[in-house]
Amino acid sequence: MPEKSEQSTATDSPEARLRLARERSGKTAEQVASLAGMNLPAYYDLESCSDEVTMAISLRELKRVCDVLLTTPRSLFDGGPQREESRVSPDMLVEKIRQHLQHTRMSLPEIENKIGFEIAQCLERTEAIEDWNVDCLRAVCEEVGADWLAALP
Repeated sequence: MPEKSEQSTATDSPEARLRLARERSGKTAEQVASLAGMNLPAYYDLESCSDEVTMAISLRELKRVCDVLLTTPRSLFDGGPQREESRVSPDMLVEKIRQHLQHTRMSLPEIENKIGFEIAQCLERTEAIEDWNVDCLRAVCEEVGADWLAALP
């Protein structure tokens, strides 16, 4: 029984799931880094350091790595497939931000200060969301009442 417990916790982190996805793909870390346009040490950090997947790379870069591995960002965090009907698109998320600003009557700087991230650019260019990291996405979604897993690219 303890072996099963150790095994289940060994794949519960995003970095462990990323490593497992790479191993299943048959690709080396060098191949993934090259195909994703990353340097090798940065890729190794994604697989071995806690919080690197959530803090050190943008959503765009995370999606690129996952595309190389034929997986999804969501699978790194919950292990399950994402149903298309539950997806929160960038346009939907920007709309939720706008509605939240209007409903709470908070200014954008107040919300940015509260969540700890600058998000103003996404109101001008929706694709700026791809520059956020996972931690920013989580904070924004928590603030506006959206499912951050469903908002992953």
